[in-house]
Amino acid sequence: MNAVSSIAPSMQYEEPNEDWTIEQLLQWCHQRSQDEISSKTNELINALQQLYDNAERDIWHLHQLAVQNTGTNSDIDIDGDRCETNHDNVAAVHNKDEVCGKVEMNADKTQEQHDNSTCNPPDTNHDQGTTATKGKKNKLQQNLLVEVLTGPHEGATFLLKPRPSRPCEIGRSKGKKFLSRGVSLHKDSEVSTCHGKFECKAGKIYYTDTGSTNGTSYMGEAIEDNIPMEITNAMVLVFGMSELRFTLVDN
Repeated sequence: MNAVSSIAPSMQYEEPNEDWTIEQLLQWCHQRSQDEISSKTNELINALQQLYDNAERDIWHLHQLAVQNTGTNSDIDIDGDRCETNHDNVAAVHNKDEVCGKVEMNADKTQEQHDNSTCNPPDTNHDQGTTATKGKKNKLQQNLLVEVLTGPHEGATFLLKPRPSRPCEIGRSKGKKFLSRGVSLHKDSEVSTCHGKFECKAGKIYYTDTGSTNGTSYMGEAIEDNIPMEITNAMVLVFGMSELRFTLVDN
């Protein structure tokens, strides 16, 4: 054991030579193997840590989006196995009580009006005006035609129908809401899982980058996170490696 200890320091700095014994050579080979194993182990640990950090960031981002979409008071399980909406259940109970109370009040009012009214004819002009106003609002709603100009999905097109209460999302995810009514750029590794969303506000369509890793660019400049940008005809935005052109179309 003393002999091994005495040769160990020299083997860290010297290369094998003809004067070395078999024991010294084996010890040198062992030390070198240990160093290589340690180096490879550190590389693997760093790579796994990077993957873990990326996954954690994406999961947290999904959690924040889920909270925004379902309400700040809803309890959401990050694993995606369940979504506890105790707040909605409580609200439903209160709404039920309110509806019952309103039905009773309306019944009393209806009876009283029947006894005291002179049966005036309904104001059909007002009803027609209301219907016309609703129809006008529906016509103001627009859809969004998306054309992929460059990137892994070049040539693909999407028709988005964002509504005030139902935004359309864009990202690398292949989830149902991305495939059915959003934009899934699942082949573009530079696009975040949930990159951004398109919303309809006051008859106009806006895009918001929801905190993506690599951001969204317009005319060579990165747009600010979580600040809506109005979409105009022929506007081109860059998501990762993909260039997308947007065209407003009537509903």
